[in-house]
Amino acid sequence: MSMEMVRSDVQNEVRKIENELVSVYGFHGPSYVDELRNRIASEEKDMEILRNDLTAGRQKEQNRMDAAHLEFTKLSCEADSVSSAIEQSNRQINVEEKKLQYAVSSQTELAELASAIANIESLLPKLPKADEQKTESLHSMRQVCKKRHVPCRGTNIGLIVRCSTQFSWPNKAQWPK
Repeated sequence: MSMEMVRSDVQNEVRKIENELVSVYGFHGPSYVDELRNRIASEEKDMEILRNDLTAGRQKEQNRMDAAHLEFTKLSCEADSVSSAIEQSNRQINVEEKKLQYAVSSQTELAELASAIANIESLLPKLPKADEQKTESLHSMRQVCKKRHVPCRGTNIGLIVRCSTQFSWPNKAQWPK
């Protein structure tokens, strides 16, 4: 191979590379190295600007995320507080409901007692009236029983059992119905 052929091949390769530089990077002229350095510097500058913008954007989004997290924490605390207040209110409502139920049942019992009292009061006039002589007789029998140490327990039942021979009840026809 001759020197001319090698030279021609090298020149062809150089032209291909130059054409490639022109088509890919847009370089023109014989000083490709300076244009390449300028292009690299420009690209580095653009990358630095993008990096700074990205860092600023990331910081801004981090701040927004921190603010959102604080708001979430605040709302969670408020929700817990409201939930606690609702539970306390429910307990108070239950207590008040029990009081109302007790009051209603007491009213019912009072109505039943009033009815029972009215019934007893309606029966009182039908009872035979104790005359003074019978009352005095009962009183004297009680005194006699006390002297004999018979326990009367404050009722007439003890008198009736212990002293039944001294007193007679009205016959059954006179009892209230």
